[in-house]
Amino acid sequence: MQAVHSYRKILIAIILAQSITLGRFASAAQRRIAVGDDMPEFTAPTAAGPAFEYKHGRGKPLLMIFLSAYQERSWRAAADIKKILDAVSPNSTDFDAVAVTAYPAADDPPANLKQITVHGFPLLPDPEYRLWGKFGIIATPTVIISGPDDKVLWVEAGYGYDFAAMVQARLRQALGLQDKTDADLASQVRTLDNNTVDDRVQRHLRMAQLLKEKGHDASAVRELEKALSIDPNSIEAALEVARMYCRLGRTQAALKTLDALDAPNKTQKAALALIRGWANRQAKDLDAAEKNLLQALEYDPTSPEAMFQLGRVYHEKGDFEKAAACYRKALAAIYGEK
Repeated sequence: MQAVHSYRKILIAIILAQSITLGRFASAAQRRIAVGDDMPEFTAPTAAGPAFEYKHGRGKPLLMIFLSAYQERSWRAAADIKKILDAVSPNSTDFDAVAVTAYPAADDPPANLKQITVHGFPLLPDPEYRLWGKFGIIATPTVIISGPDDKVLWVEAGYGYDFAAMVQARLRQALGLQDKTDADLASQVRTLDNNTVDDRVQRHLRMAQLLKEKGHDASAVRELEKALSIDPNSIEAALEVARMYCRLGRTQAALKTLDALDAPNKTQKAALALIRGWANRQAKDLDAAEKNLLQALEYDPTSPEAMFQLGRVYHEKGDFEKAAACYRKALAAIYGEK
């Protein structure tokens, strides 16, 4: 009985910490760095071997992007940034650009990541999440740009249809090629004249994300439902609305949305299994939830959200030792702690 009480104390502490770090997991990119902060100095090996060193006083900007090796949005973000670097200043020494991934340096990176290792865009393997912890990153892709004064100029998480325009505008601002006002306007450009089905869906998804960031969850759900009504076959819209249903405790609506849903790629399969596990846990079908979440971790072994939800399943089953282990792994994945 004393051991049970000890585990409960540990779990309460972990849950309190987790409520801060994972409570708004999908909408918060970072907790330790903000615009105007000093960019942290660091040294890290590259996939090619030589170390990359960022020190203050160099007088040039740094573009840094955190990527998942198994996430389609990360691949798209990497491809977009490579095009931006080629267009802005190919092979330039006026700024540095690096990509950080948890993929081990000893392994051959996926083809989708190999494309970003040219034009001054080295890959920094970070399998122990040391840089992730240093910068407080909990979502991918996340872009950080610092100016020549070593101050953080811009931080942004996620990948939307305006990603490339936003990154290019902020990089040009960091290079002194346009002022802040122009960068603000450029980064807010929306493709309002394009009325294809996909563009209309993306506009509602983007609006839902903005509303969620401002705490307007009910309005965010309405935008996601509009996106799904426009394209009932949109996997992205279905996953996002099911996630929000879970967040709001609308368990049956989440399960109904996920009922016949299938995912075509590994990233979406991981998300689908995760949200199914979340919904089944809320529905008290703990065995199904455990199975779903273990499957999610097979697709994405480093997912803090899946680890956290699995910890909650074990907690509700009364297996406090397994629950504590899952919570510790979730926190370690976020902060780079062992």
